Amino acid sequence: MTGNLEHHEIAIKYYLGVNHSTGITKWYGPNAKDRLDLKTDRILSHQSTMAQRPETQALLAGLGISEPITPRVFMPGYLFYPDTNVQVPDDVPSGHLRGRWCYASTLANANLTGWIPLKKPHWIGPWRLPEQPGATAARHAVDFVETRGVPALFAHMAWQPGLGCWVEQERCFVVPPGWPMGCPGH
Repeated sequence: MTGNLEHHEIAIKYYLGVNHSTGITKWYGPNAKDRLDLKTDRILSHQSTMAQRPETQALLAGLGISEPITPRVFMPGYLFYPDTNVQVPDDVPSGHLRGRWCYASTLANANLTGWIPLKKPHWIGPWRLPEQPGATAARHAVDFVETRGVPALFAHMAWQPGLGCWVEQERCFVVPPGWPMGCPGH
């Protein structure tokens, strides 16, 4: 504990790597209007500097806070890889959390036993289940991605006898046809 004041900007993010015909890899959020390079620039150049703004300094002074404030940025999350090689930005730690992504059409005839769709509040942290996940919910979620054009995050589960439950082994984003170019906001 240093006693110094800090301003923390925290953004839990998920990005999917896409190789473009130009040879450049871009990392898109599931909704495709968000990108890793854009978010990194915004959080470093704008959001993390908010405590340094005159109006913020005046507000803090009114509360009796006049010490210097050190900005800190935390951007945990996952990078999801396609079946091809992609370039990872230089500032991404080598031990980052990772998953994979695929188009819904590639799962048309796949056995989805052990797969579960994760709702957004459940994206944080590894998933566990006391009972075996059935394939029905996963199949419906993949069909929803295909027909409605909304990406979905899945966890592939495996039984862990020592823990007595099903534990997440891998994460996979499933995206609709034409993603990322065919998505709203892109």
